[in-house]
Order: sequence, then C-alpha cells, then structure tokens
Amino acid sequence: AFGNPLTMRSSVLVLLYAIATFGAEAFVTPSGGFSPRQKWTSLSTCGGTSGEIDRGSFVRTVALVAGGSSLLPSAAANAASYTPRYEDLRQLYGLGASLDALVDKIGDESQRRRTLDGLHSFNGDPSYFPMYARNYVGKVVKRNADGDARTGYVREAADLIGSCEELLEGGGDGDEAIRRIRRAQALISRFLAESGLEDNERVSAFVAAHPY
Repeated sequence: AFGNPLTMRSSVLVLLYAIATFGAEAFVTPSGGFSPRQKWTSLSTCGGTSGEIDRGSFVRTVALVAGGSSLLPSAAANAASYTPRYEDLRQLYGLGASLDALVDKIGDESQRRRTLDGLHSFNGDPSYFPMYARNYVGKVVKRNADGDARTGYVREAADLIGSCEELLEGGGDGDEAIRRIRRAQALISRFLAESGLEDNERVSAFVAAHPY
C-alpha cells in the first residue's frame, strides 16, 4: 500500500543526515506518521514552538544533494563494471560523522531527553542503514551482499546505536552508551576503509580519526 519499502526508509536518513549537515542541534524527531508534509523538529527546540523543518522539502533536498532521485544506492549495477563513488555511500559517511554530536549529547545530562527522542526515532527504522550498506556492497560484489562482512559491520553498528535507547532509559549508564556509539563509529570506519574509496579525502580523514 505504501510502494517501495526502501523509499519509505528515507525518514531515518533525513534524521541523521540533518545532524551531519547542520550539526549537533539538528538531531530531529518525527511528530508522527508518514505524511509527506510531516514536520520534523530539532531536538534543540523539543517542547517549544520553533525549529520546524518541512519534511517533504528536506527529503527532496537530500535526494538532490545525493545526486539523484533515489536516497539508496541501487543494487542493480553490474559489479564487474562498477567504480565505487563517494556519492553512493555518503549517507553512511554522514551517519558516522553525526555520531560525534550524539556522543556530546549523551555526555550532557541536560540533553538526556532530547538524546532519547533521537534514539527512539532511529529505532523506528533500524534496518535502514544496514540495507543501505547492503545495496552499496551489492554494486561491488557479484553475489551474497547480505553475507558480506562489510554489510555485517553496518548491521552491528546500527544494533549498537539502537541499543542505547533502552540503556539510557531511566537514567542508565551514559559511559557505556558512549562506548557503544564509539564502537559503532569504528565499525562504520571499517566499512568505509574497505569500501574501495579509502583514497577519498573525506573517507580517509574519517578512517584516520576513528581507528577500528
């Protein structure tokens, strides 16, 4: 009834792409539903009346920045002829970069509620980034992208990020949550290091800053 399930998963991409693009204060949470005109609110203004971002416009903007109409890299490309492109994994790079802002929020007790709201939104579609990674790997290898170790790195990273919501509920262990986020960041770094784009300036800088 909702069309291609991959395109439905753009909500989490928009959520975390906002952090990477606009900084820590752009960690957003949905007001509910999948309406194409849904409003998204910055965590810096949760509980207030300002800071609303029109989701329909933002999704179109992210798609344009990504260089195409699809927010996910196509898995249909011929692996033998495919040349890895930064544009095809930039959302994973953005996720990894955004986690620095999330660590800062976890370390600030006054930001705990906003952090939990953001993690709750992430857990609304926890398979988005693993599928994004699988589609990228599917362009590089001829078969079994699901079983490729690189897809596994991102799957584990998403599990670690998502697990922090339950951990932090009720004033849980912030130090352990930070360890999990840093581990997730290292797994994303490993994915990027093995992506075929290790010579890309942004990728190499991220890998150097987040050893695995």
